[in-house]
Amino acid sequence: MSYRQAVLMHVLDRFQGERSVNAVYHLLKGKRSSQTIQDAGLFALSPFFGCLSTTLTRDTFLNDIEWLWSEGYVISTGKHKAVLTEKGRDLFLQFNKSYPAPQRLNGAKYHSRTDEFWRRLYHLLDRDAEEKASSSFMLAEKSTLLWLDQFCRSHSKGVWVRAAYDELLTLLNQVDQLSACMFVYKLSRPTRTGWTLEQAGKRFGIGIEGAELYWRAALHHLFGTVMNAPQRYQNLSLLLEGTANNPLTQSAAKTLPYAERGASISDIALKRRLKESTIEDHIIEIASHLPHFQWKDYILSEHVTLILPIIREGEGYSLKRMKEKLPPEVSYFSIRLCLAREKGAFFQDDT
Repeated sequence: MSYRQAVLMHVLDRFQGERSVNAVYHLLKGKRSSQTIQDAGLFALSPFFGCLSTTLTRDTFLNDIEWLWSEGYVISTGKHKAVLTEKGRDLFLQFNKSYPAPQRLNGAKYHSRTDEFWRRLYHLLDRDAEEKASSSFMLAEKSTLLWLDQFCRSHSKGVWVRAAYDELLTLLNQVDQLSACMFVYKLSRPTRTGWTLEQAGKRFGIGIEGAELYWRAALHHLFGTVMNAPQRYQNLSLLLEGTANNPLTQSAAKTLPYAERGASISDIALKRRLKESTIEDHIIEIASHLPHFQWKDYILSEHVTLILPIIREGEGYSLKRMKEKLPPEVSYFSIRLCLAREKGAFFQDDT
């Protein structure tokens, strides 16, 4: 069994048949939808959000599902849903005991914000520190290239690289050896080009998906630690510009100023020319990520009193089941909003 299949089984096991097989794929790919983001929080899968966004393909995923079913490791529960069998759970636990997932993954919190951080770091380190920026950055994306050009106009690249290496060494000593190796081998040096995930996976016998898991674990740790302690890591913190401030999707971020002023969902939808259901998704996303957001402005207090005890029963997160236990006037949006704060808030785990 591969790391990819083990992660897939872990997500299926957490979902317990309450979400479709497609929801597993969307979570591992890091789909920036309200439902997928909320599922990551609800089912304690935040570390794995987007953890295979680079290497997982739809065809490979479907082949894995078919293999798990044919081998008796999962059974269908109808409507494109599946759960692990006892045989499947035993296999997963055995694999996880020998090959545990890296501990520093935090995809729901950092996945969407680390790509640009990585690109900046990679291109600053990918050539000898004394080379000219125009030579070093030929393959950078346009947005990254503009940032790198501005950076090198105001900083000595050689001085920065030497100082950044010291900070990187400190940070990489804080993660497991395999995560540190994946991170280092993906970086280029004057004497060699950085390895692809496929090359790293073959070299260490963990497959391309295993390489991505461990590389992302190191990247998430670096990004989060530097973001939380910029004074301690002054050189690496310079790479955070424009990457660390907003955990929201682009569309939800545009809704935020209206929501902070207490505008109604209908008014926001009218001003933004979006459906009210889309604005509801944004409110739930904002409530999941921002601890000081006044979410109770969007729900009746008596509805909160009715909903929270049902959530705390611990019988799963089926919206239909909860709705059946509540008065008709309590909306699905109200249930989802309470779920977002009670079980799916990402700020509850600030690692």
